[in-house]
Amino acid sequence: MSTAAYITEDGRAAIERAYSAETRRKLEERVVFLPEVLGRPSGRTEVEYLFSTWGMPAFTEEELEACFPQLRAVFYAAGSVQAFARPLLNRGIRVFSAWAANAIPVAEYTAAQIILAGKGFFQASRLYQGQGWDAARRHSESQRGSYGAGVGILGTGMIGREVIRRLKDCRLDVLVFDPFLPEEQAKALGVEKRALHEV
Repeated sequence: MSTAAYITEDGRAAIERAYSAETRRKLEERVVFLPEVLGRPSGRTEVEYLFSTWGMPAFTEEELEACFPQLRAVFYAAGSVQAFARPLLNRGIRVFSAWAANAIPVAEYTAAQIILAGKGFFQASRLYQGQGWDAARRHSESQRGSYGAGVGILGTGMIGREVIRRLKDCRLDVLVFDPFLPEEQAKALGVEKRALHEV
């Protein structure tokens, strides 16, 4: 059976947040895990697979050779792998990221904040706490709401596209700054490309 380890400099709690008990159970049916969560090992560790999340240590190619000579793949339960992936890839070690899955809750939260801001929620909450219901209600009633309001999105990567998709039903005027977004894709997304200072 293949061998594996969990690894993060943030400790076991980070692993347990990223990998549910059910997920860990399923993984442990398929591979034999080291009993401890690795931090930054200094000696040789005979594992083929590493499972990580935020707090993944960055290794040089030489460190990988010394510490993980059998390593075949790293599974990263978080977003960007830019901080640590290059030496792994250079050694032929495959890197898998949960960037697409990670983008969903970020986009949900972002879209919710945009809608709440358009409704004057944050100011109304402060007014309610300081001056009571009547002041909060007057403020909320003075807000135009989201319909037809302008929203600027910086970048149309996975998160930006998911935010745009979630805002579509709100009939917002979405402006985007993304120098890498082709015009035809902007049109397909239903957004208008603009310069950064305009957005």
